[in-house]
Amino acid sequence: MSILVGYLSVKVIPTVHQASTSKQIWDTLQEAYASPSNTRVLSLHLALQNIKHKPDESITQFLQGTKTLHDELATAGRLISLEDFNLYIFKALKEDFKVMIPTLTVIPLCEFFFQAFKLFC
Repeated sequence: MSILVGYLSVKVIPTVHQASTSKQIWDTLQEAYASPSNTRVLSLHLALQNIKHKPDESITQFLQGTKTLHDELATAGRLISLEDFNLYIFKALKEDFKVMIPTLTVIPLCEFFFQAFKLFC
């Protein structure tokens, strides 16, 4: 059970905190994420649209948060194009990092996320 919990993100752990067996953890996760409701998908879209790079948040934390939302939408069957995903990131960056946008836009889209980590972190 601890191995399974070890692979969960910090945001997912509260979903399974009451489970006492691996099967209960798995069943809880499956129920929560396997067949997403329209409400869940809408909530994820809104979270991505409203994401902000907070003043006390590192660039790594910000990028991981956006990637988590992107991955959750993909898991729900609502894949967002890389172009749109990059626009959400660019829009939400703190002013200090917006000077890097021209540099990042010349990077092939499939490499953007990894290159952003290298440049910012």
